[in-house]
Amino acid sequence: MFQDIQKVTETEQETRTKKTGAQAEAKQIVAAAKKAGEAAVNEARAKAEEQVRALMAQAEKLAGEEITARWYSRDELREMVQHETFGSWAQAYTYMWTIGF
Repeated sequence: MFQDIQKVTETEQETRTKKTGAQAEAKQIVAAAKKAGEAAVNEARAKAEEQVRALMAQAEKLAGEEITARWYSRDELREMVQHETFGSWAQAYTYMWTIGF
C-alpha cells in the first residue's frame, strides 16, 4: 500500500512538472506570436505609409499646380489663368478677382 501511495505521489509530481513546463512553453509561444504579429503590423504600416506617399506625390503631379507664394497683380493673374494649370476652384476665384468681383 505504501508503494501505491508513493507511486501516486510521484505521478502527481510528474504531472505538476509537465504542467509547469507546458505553461512556460505556452507563454513562450504567445510571446513569439505577439512579437511576430507586431512585426507584421509594423511592416504593413510602413508599406501603407510608403504607398500613401507615392499616391500623394502622384496626385500632386497630376494636379499640375505649382504654387509660388507672392502677391500678383491682376494683369499677371489674367495671364496666368490663360496659360497656367490651376485647380478649378483656384482658377474660378482668380478669374473672378481679376475681373473685379
